[in-house]
Amino acid sequence: MIKIIVSVILATTMLISMLPLSISADSTKSTVILTQGTTASANGTESISYEVISVSDNEFVLTVGGTGALADYSNTVVPWAQYNNSITKIVVEEGITALSSGAFSDIVNLKEISIALSVESISDIALPDSSFILKGYLNHVSGVYAETRSNITFKAKELRILAIGNSHTADWSEWTGDIFSDLSSGLETEFTLNRVIYGGRTLVYSNPNNDRGSHYEEANNPNSATYQWYADAFEKTYDIVIIQDYHESTSTDANDGGANYADNIQIAVNWIHTEAPGAKVVWFADWADKSYNGANLDFSWNQSMKAISAINALTENKPDYIIPASTILQNARTSYLGTTTNKSDAVLNWEDVFTDFATTSLDSFSLLERDTTHMSLELGSILPQTKEKRNEKLTLPYQ
Repeated sequence: MIKIIVSVILATTMLISMLPLSISADSTKSTVILTQGTTASANGTESISYEVISVSDNEFVLTVGGTGALADYSNTVVPWAQYNNSITKIVVEEGITALSSGAFSDIVNLKEISIALSVESISDIALPDSSFILKGYLNHVSGVYAETRSNITFKAKELRILAIGNSHTADWSEWTGDIFSDLSSGLETEFTLNRVIYGGRTLVYSNPNNDRGSHYEEANNPNSATYQWYADAFEKTYDIVIIQDYHESTSTDANDGGANYADNIQIAVNWIHTEAPGAKVVWFADWADKSYNGANLDFSWNQSMKAISAINALTENKPDYIIPASTILQNARTSYLGTTTNKSDAVLNWEDVFTDFATTSLDSFSLLERDTTHMSLELGSILPQTKEKRNEKLTLPYQ
């Protein structure tokens, strides 16, 4: 069932908490090499190296490296067999392509295994049935293996995210990226956030009232000026792809907004499944600008709720998660602490009170709110950023 998150803060938490994360610690323990050597790969032409070290009386580590697939050990003894009862951690290094039957299944006291991206297959009986932690990648054979086994606790070595959207997307993804950056410095999980953003661009079908196009149409049109953006973005592998519409789900258009938007989302999700196979798809339900739909926020909210309900009920080509940004109302607009030089970008409420104030004489405007468009998910946009960025944007250094 699709999970519905009630705020952007919880949305950020969702992206993080999808995978258990752990704090890394430096180790000063002395190590003792117990055994090491090489053995043939599955095809006999490549070399596999192995090493068992003792970190402490209760912690033995097996490291397997080299190139190629491990040989099938379902009917033969592994080179590290004498330490099977003592090994608590396994490190599979880059270069290994397959974990074969029987390779580690008899390591009954295993607590943790780390698997490299180069691994392309894992035998059903390569690992033990006991409980242990698997460190790998969500959209990878390691993540798929862990997801289907209740005895395994999965921890991501990296969380690779792509955000596709408009200027609203630019707002929340900027400071979310800063949060990820801060988290990466203290966690074993590395976060990467790539973006394909075009202001005012819709998700599936172009809006006839503007010339911004749609992401789906532009990505599938080799003659488009921005076609290469999508081609470059989808060359990479992602664990999560976040797609955000631009007013479409809250539109008054009988063929587009509200419950009818489910048809559009199915097109978008199928597109992402094709271009980023295996990635979890998150639909970021766009909020309505305060002036949108005749400034009727109740109508816009109801349209969004109809869209969310209809999409939640889909049985195929539906998002794995929904972030209902529309629930964060536009009129809670005390969000932006900074300066703009463009009066049209600001809602100067105090001008309505001081009607004789000559705002045209000002070169810039200091704000505690931004504009009628980029509000809701800019809430607290400065505070989550790194200290260096905060100090750049605040008049007084942030403490």
